[in-house]
Amino acid sequence: MLDPGVQPHPGAPLVYGDRRARVQGPEVEFFQGDTARRHVRLAYRRKNDSEGWSRQLLWP
Repeated sequence: MLDPGVQPHPGAPLVYGDRRARVQGPEVEFFQGDTARRHVRLAYRRKNDSEGWSRQLLWP
């Protein structure tokens, strides 16, 4: 669910073309492409609201 009104975390740097989204659900996976094909896959999982998100590197 894209939400253009989402405010960045205080102190988080903004870069040109930065896009933000609010994620709802217990799990989300991101794929960060690289021109040298050293792609990065990250999974974020949430057990409950009080624990926040855990991050797992899927690749490399």
